[in-house]
Amino acid sequence: MKFLNQAKQICERQRRRTGNLFALFAGLAILFVVFTGALHAQVDTGTILGTITDSSGAAVANATVTVRNEETGLVLKQTTKGDGSYSFTALKIGNYSVTVEAPSFQVKTLEHLTVAIQQLLVENLILQPGKTSSTVTVVAQNAVLQTQDASVGQVVGEHMIDNLPLNGRNYTLLAQLAPGTTTTVYDSGHGELESGTFTANGVTTTYNNYLLDGITNNNMTVDFGNGNSFTLLPPPDGLAEFKVETGDYSAEYGRSGGAIINAVTHSGQNMLFGDLWYFNRNRFFDSNDYFLKRAGQARPEFNRNQFGFSLGGPVMLPHFNGHDRVFFFVDYNGETERQGQAYTSSVPTALEQSSGFTNLSDLFGGESGTQTDILGRVTNLGQVFDPATTRYLSAGTVDPVTGSVAKVTGYVREPFAGNMIPKQRISSVSAALLALFPAPNTNLTTANKTANNYVSAPVNQITNNTFDARSDQNISSKDQMFERGSFGYIPRVIPDPCPTAANCGTSATNGPEFDVILGVAVGETHTFNANLLNEARIGYNRIHRNIVGDFGDEANLNQQYGVPGIPSADGDGGLAQIRVTGLSELGEHNNNPEYEVGAES
Repeated sequence: MKFLNQAKQICERQRRRTGNLFALFAGLAILFVVFTGALHAQVDTGTILGTITDSSGAAVANATVTVRNEETGLVLKQTTKGDGSYSFTALKIGNYSVTVEAPSFQVKTLEHLTVAIQQLLVENLILQPGKTSSTVTVVAQNAVLQTQDASVGQVVGEHMIDNLPLNGRNYTLLAQLAPGTTTTVYDSGHGELESGTFTANGVTTTYNNYLLDGITNNNMTVDFGNGNSFTLLPPPDGLAEFKVETGDYSAEYGRSGGAIINAVTHSGQNMLFGDLWYFNRNRFFDSNDYFLKRAGQARPEFNRNQFGFSLGGPVMLPHFNGHDRVFFFVDYNGETERQGQAYTSSVPTALEQSSGFTNLSDLFGGESGTQTDILGRVTNLGQVFDPATTRYLSAGTVDPVTGSVAKVTGYVREPFAGNMIPKQRISSVSAALLALFPAPNTNLTTANKTANNYVSAPVNQITNNTFDARSDQNISSKDQMFERGSFGYIPRVIPDPCPTAANCGTSATNGPEFDVILGVAVGETHTFNANLLNEARIGYNRIHRNIVGDFGDEANLNQQYGVPGIPSADGDGGLAQIRVTGLSELGEHNNNPEYEVGAES
């Protein structure tokens, strides 16, 4: 109430001076500071707190407690309250030392305290009587079990991120080490399963909440078409640590009903550090796909190269020394991947295509026996009849075409001579479209020559270039600030099963795609006093995804094959989607072209 009364008084003074509008904004700003400072939510920081007592257990008031970040040199001080308690909130993750000084007591220092994401680190210190010139130094042993809250989760630190095996160096895969998580069977686009998507406690994947540096990092496109549930994916070398929470977490995560994946990028420190990396994976030890091997084709191509660097330290410029004050960290991650994707498709048989689709005997090659029509005529199973000659006859009536008497009531039609459809009866448009299918390359000697008679392994092509840059400033013991910018350009080509405009595909993600990803974050922490702190964050993430399909840039493709009434300009999406029973789909998926932009701030 004290702060609210002060806010009202300031608003009233500003209203008299400059008018109601300014008073409104001033009041909102003050209330923002007051209420933000009153909350204890810490998205990606931690807290060191405890009580200072003497050897008899009595509280030591007005003792000076100093917390120092061992990597950046940041020093924070406060005095203990009447009950001997102290609390340092909104501490960036890292290693800290705590020093306590009080008259008539020995100085006590606790070193190498590790503060993790959202950790409440309780350190109760006992001071021994003695001269203040005497110092007792203790190396901290962090507790394995945190009992200050009931949340269920796991912190994945830098050591685990760097040393555990990661397919594709995707840190989100490590989230599945947390209790209550499992991989998802849902696989949208070109690989949500491969991207690390998971379910927590049985809740669907879309309810997971990804955070990066305290800013939302969720994929805001409507269908996760690029295969990821997140927007930004820093390399493992660019992360300090992340935490996965799967239950009973704080109300500050009100958006989510699933898991919380809370990651923090690396900050610079007083010592220059960094690394270079290169990883290669290829098909040398891979086994062949069953259907490709059956068709006598070689193992699909696979070659993945991942490379990059990270570098961090103090900002050092002519006439400026950033030690203990200004730090930087940058990382770059590049990737090229060429991987054959095995497909099985159903295409017209070689005989169908060579005959101009007048000879359909391959469709009935496995059938034997005869059939009798209502006129008593016997024909082989697999005989093709002329639909234009269909007529209805009552039992006992004479058929005007053959002169035979109908034995029962029903329909009758005439068979095509030689079981061949006359060429003039075949639509030129249909023949041209069906001719787009490639020739079959398997099932050539089996009775059923039409099902899954074409296998292929076109090569997926993915290029990934991502970049992160972060700066941190220790402006004073009361103000700390950081800025982070991230950018990604990810062109990829996921070819359709068939190399022609027939496509043979069923996925909207096939074809050339270009993803442009942007993310920025700014944060500032201001300490008013030991009881009041304000932490402000602002961020913006954006995904721009564009996909047109393998033949989507070919103008007038529908007109070229005689499909009327469909506009077909450059980039319109290629050949219209056509479904033929028993065959793979013709043309582009009906969702192409796609142009998606997902953004959140």
